[in-house]
Amino acid sequence: TSQRVLTLEFIDGVSLNNRAQMDAWEVDRKALMESYLRAFFCQAFEGGFFHCDPHPANALCTRDGRLALLDFGMVKRMSERIRVGLLKEIFGGFFKIPTLFADGLIERGVVAESERDALEEFARDMFTKEDMRAIVFDHDPQKDGDLRLVFQKLLKLLKHLETFRTPQEQLMFGRALSIVIDVCREVYPEESVSNLVRPIVTPI
Repeated sequence: TSQRVLTLEFIDGVSLNNRAQMDAWEVDRKALMESYLRAFFCQAFEGGFFHCDPHPANALCTRDGRLALLDFGMVKRMSERIRVGLLKEIFGGFFKIPTLFADGLIERGVVAESERDALEEFARDMFTKEDMRAIVFDHDPQKDGDLRLVFQKLLKLLKHLETFRTPQEQLMFGRALSIVIDVCREVYPEESVSNLVRPIVTPI
């Protein structure tokens, strides 16, 4: 590959939304999604350089059940400060640690230290309730009105944050993470995304 020559490789597989073919090939869809999640988290949090558009057409399942990521035309590099801040924020929410959640938002410059109490109160209210966690981490409202309630809580928080700054450079990560969660739900609906993620982020 050079400035004038682009070298391509043919990969035999199907898009991740082709469950019928994956089942015909007897693919372990759970293991496939664990690979998909691990790939995304390793890219973002270990390397700080990740695929921003990991939708099903850009990720194949091979005949032997392996994951193949395609089309790296949309990628993003995160600074160390942003990477560490996002880790703290996500882990703080996932493991119900309000102080860590607040640490992450403050470290990546979304809000100032003076807003810590409001952030921790929001985290305690949001991440300790299973119906709220199902929406945030699994994109799975348990009952009508849950999604609206989450947005109401978020808007209430934003309304009272005096130092809030829209994290423009991190919007691509949020978009990519949302795609990853939805793909996992589509490919392996038998288990929540939270359960798939847990052994990856808490290895034994």
